Amino acid sequence: MTRVHAAAPVHIFLLILLAFLFTSLSPQYEVTGVLVDPDQTPVAGLSVMLYNDKDEQIASDQTDSEGRFSLLYQVEPTSADPVGGPDMPSEFKLGSSYPNPFNPRTTVPFYAPENTRAVITVHNILGQQVMRTQADVGAGSHEIQVNLGGRLSQGQYILRVQGDGFSLTQSMTFVSAGISSG
Repeated sequence: MTRVHAAAPVHIFLLILLAFLFTSLSPQYEVTGVLVDPDQTPVAGLSVMLYNDKDEQIASDQTDSEGRFSLLYQVEPTSADPVGGPDMPSEFKLGSSYPNPFNPRTTVPFYAPENTRAVITVHNILGQQVMRTQADVGAGSHEIQVNLGGRLSQGQYILRVQGDGFSLTQSMTFVSAGISSG
C-alpha cells in the first residue's frame, strides 16, 4: 500500500489525481495534487512525501504558492506474465465460503482465468431463487459477498456462479441470529 505524508501539523485536505506514464522497462508514475487547509486556502511550502508498502520514501516534493505538488516514481516489474504466472488456474475456480455457517453474510472467493460476466444466484432447498446479481469481472482472484440477513429463514442454500463455459455450485448454511460463527 502506498501512502502520502504531508509534514505539517495542520489539518489538510489532499486532492490527488493519478496520471500514469510508462517507460519501456520500468513504469513511471506521477501523483499530483493540491493541498488546501479547511478553508480551502492553498498551503504553500509544505513537504509532501510518498512511501511504498515497505515504508520506504520513493518520492518527495514541496507545494508551490498554489498548493500544487507532483511526485514522480518508478516501479520495478516483478513478472513478465500479465495474469500472474504459469501456475495460475486455466479454468474458473470457486473457493469455499467463509464463515460457513454464516449470519448474516458470507464471503466466497473465486478465480476467473479471463474477463467474463459472472451471474451469481442463491437458491433455497426448494430450488427457488432468493438472490441474483451479475458482474463483469477481470482475470484474477475475486470475492463474492453474500448477505442474506433478515430476509430468509435459516437453513441450507445453494450458491451458483455461472459464466461463459462454466457453472459451479456450493452449499452454504444460513443460521439464525445468536448462532453465528462470524
